[in-house]
Amino acid sequence: MLVTCDYLELYLLGKFSAKNTASFSFVRRDMGTKMYNEVYDVLYQGVNWGVFLASPRMKTMKAESCHLKLSNEELYTAGAQASISAFTAETGLVFKGISRLDVACDFHEFAGGMSPQSFVQQYLAGELVRRGKPLASFSPSYISQKNKDTKQTETVLTGVNFGARSSERHGRMYNKTLLLEKEAKPYITAWHNANGLTGRDVWRLEFTLKGRELKKLFTPGKLSQEGRENLEIPLVRALSTEHVLLEHSLLAGIFQTEMLSYFTFVEAGSHENRSKREMVLLLDFAGFAPRPALLTRVGVKRASATKTERYKRVVKNLLFEYYVTKQTVLAEVACAFIRRYNLHAVVQKRFDYWYTEFKPFVDPAHQYVNLLDMLFDIPQAD
Repeated sequence: MLVTCDYLELYLLGKFSAKNTASFSFVRRDMGTKMYNEVYDVLYQGVNWGVFLASPRMKTMKAESCHLKLSNEELYTAGAQASISAFTAETGLVFKGISRLDVACDFHEFAGGMSPQSFVQQYLAGELVRRGKPLASFSPSYISQKNKDTKQTETVLTGVNFGARSSERHGRMYNKTLLLEKEAKPYITAWHNANGLTGRDVWRLEFTLKGRELKKLFTPGKLSQEGRENLEIPLVRALSTEHVLLEHSLLAGIFQTEMLSYFTFVEAGSHENRSKREMVLLLDFAGFAPRPALLTRVGVKRASATKTERYKRVVKNLLFEYYVTKQTVLAEVACAFIRRYNLHAVVQKRFDYWYTEFKPFVDPAHQYVNLLDMLFDIPQAD
């Protein structure tokens, strides 16, 4: 499996003069966009690097707002991260956040040898159902082609879109090999070859994130100030600085988070509550890559959530991160949080159920601490 960023659009702020810098040159296009008057092709050391938009049309936007979309090829180079930092340093623009992020995972087949075609067939047949609410949409696409062996014309699955494309989060799964045959991108083919994805068709599972969906991932939530101070965790600086945007473990963490919250399935059964059934393991990330701490939606406040419910979710996310990253400090922080807010009974009641969610990400070769002993061998809060 390979995880990558396939689309990245940044929101920047500052005065833009359109003057070439030491490493970057700007070529203005004849037409603007609905949002911006000025559109520039950006060259980095003489090579196409991205598209830059400046001078907003809308009065509701800050006059110094601008956007930068990196070229797709740049995202597959080792120097992409350094070039982003060089751009902000040389232009004097300040990185404010991400407007759109597409994170993807390339693979041959799902865990256990299940093919993407088989997964789609089982879902359409009702044998697999989404854990939680059904997807807003699930639209497969097919082509007709001749079988090389039988010479018969067959209907072949090329991909499937899920979720509403107009929403701030949607996804798709498609045959990347087939697409590259139609729209050649030699740098992606070379990337696949260099990382061992050869010999069979490569499929891609991809999530597109915008707006509030990005904010949910990277804000610590609406915990009280006291809660923040007690939650002494090395929060990832993701999206608060341009220096870590394309860090591999960060991208892997984002992908796993989206897959867990949006693309998990269970076998159809008589049990009414789907959320209590064990998940079907699609992609096995155990031992795949370190996942940054607290990339789950920690502390995102629902209007009806009580303090206990919000703190319970914090503990659950800490324990999930522990099972994925194997960082014992996360379990220790969970213990401290339980003690501080007297959550012993709540956690003990929910732990077995939580573990059914953690299980697909657990590394069976790793010797984890006994969490129940660790969590409850501490004094009760007064």
